Parts: sequence; structure tokens; C-alpha cells
Amino acid sequence: MDESDIKTETLYFEKEQIDADAVRVKLRGSVDPNQIIYELHGFFQSLINEHAVRIYFDMEGVEFPNGSFIAMLIGTTHEVRQFGGDLYLLNLTETARNHFATFTPLTYLLIGAEEEFKHSDSIESFMPAEPDLLELEEQKPVTIQVAAAVDSLQRITDFVTQAGQRVGLSHDDLSRLKIAVYECCMNVIEHGYRFEPNQMMALEIVQVEKQLEITILDWAKPFDFEKIKPYNVNESFEQKSRGGFGLYIIARAVDDMKYQADAKNGNRFTLIKKLK
Repeated sequence: MDESDIKTETLYFEKEQIDADAVRVKLRGSVDPNQIIYELHGFFQSLINEHAVRIYFDMEGVEFPNGSFIAMLIGTTHEVRQFGGDLYLLNLTETARNHFATFTPLTYLLIGAEEEFKHSDSIESFMPAEPDLLELEEQKPVTIQVAAAVDSLQRITDFVTQAGQRVGLSHDDLSRLKIAVYECCMNVIEHGYRFEPNQMMALEIVQVEKQLEITILDWAKPFDFEKIKPYNVNESFEQKSRGGFGLYIIARAVDDMKYQADAKNGNRFTLIKKLK
């Protein structure tokens, strides 16, 4: 860990080494977690590089984690699981649980008390209620139109859940796909419409041969998709850059994505997930 990493750790985090590959991390009391998402992600990356792949993240005092913060946790969880580890969330508050429930990451992350993880080989998953399945036929798009507002995100993720189950997506693939759709829709609400009231967006889902295509339509100001640089974890951490992380999370969750700007007929951001 270089000097800048040590300084960042001292400012924002408390770290306790539990074992050779296990570490406990806690945010310092005065830190707003939503303002240091990229610093925290970089810190987790440094831990992984040091082979600490069992990370116990104490979230005491984190009351209102936003979508980008939760998406970062999902991305980190995916990374450490590739090395046989996991990210464990400790002391999750009730308000934080409610934020997580917006797109049910409880189906993907391990949440509980530290002692449960030490004395149990398996953790019971928090499973959502089985929804009604969509009548999703190949080549026939199914569309819903909703208000471009945070309150619509639950309906959107439920819609994606039904479609994913209909085409047989695995539990993990469906969880990551919901995170990607959530991030896309939140970008439309926050950056496209800038939380303006009385705006609309739509979600179109279609199965085409061996892939599921989910398109988010909006009538906000288009953005230049081609000019967005690929997100570089180390570079963004060093430069405190906050751009491109949402697309980074989305790209890791799907097999392909494409964007077509058309403010008149609707901008189309399509996420493609191959079916096994």
C-alpha cells in the first residue's frame, strides 16, 4: 500500500486484520459514505490486491446508502467471490435495509452478525416472494411506462425479475441484471431529467433467440455514449474522478450494451444478456 492509500485509509476507514485473508473495515463516524464511494472502492481493491478476500464491512451508522454505493458493494462482492472470498455486511440499519430492498440485493449479499459467519458454513438467503411470470414470447416486446421517479424503481426491478425468471436466468445473473437496470434508470432520473417532476420513461423487454434485451427509453437530453471513457479503477481513485462508474457497473453485469440517441422518439439504452 503506497503513501496515498495509507493517507486515505487514515482519513476515512478503520481497519482490523482478522486473519491472513480476512479484514474488518468500518467507516469513521464523520464520513458520509455516499461521498466516498470511489475512495472506498479503491480501498477494497487494495485489500484484494493484498489477498484479503474475506472483507467484513461494518455499516453501523450508514443510514441512507444510495444506488451507486450499493452498486459498488455488489461489484466488490462479485470480485472477491472470484477469489473464493466474500463481502460480509455487519450492523445493517433498518433504513439501509429499506434502501437495499429497492432492488433486492438481499438475494445476493450476505448480511448478518459477525458470529453467524464465523460459526456457520452457509447463510440462509433472503428470498423475495415469487412474482407472477410475464407472458414473454420470443420476438414480441413487452413494455411498461412509468413516471421517471425514484418511486418507480421497485416496479421496474419487479418487471425485470419476472422477465428474468421467465427466461430462466440464474439467481446471480438476475441479481446483477437488476443492478444494471436500476443504475440505468437512476441515471435517467438523476442526470437526464435532473429529478424534474411529471417526466416519463419506459422499459421494453424482448427475448431474441438466445439473449434477453432490456431497453430503457427516455425523452431527456441525449448524452454522447461514444465519448465516455472506460472506467479505470486505479486512475479514478488517484484523481478522485467520479465519472463513468455507473457504466462500469452496468458493463460488468451484462454481455453487451448499446445506446441510440433520439430525443423525439425516445433515447434507447439497451442491455443485452445472453441466455445459457
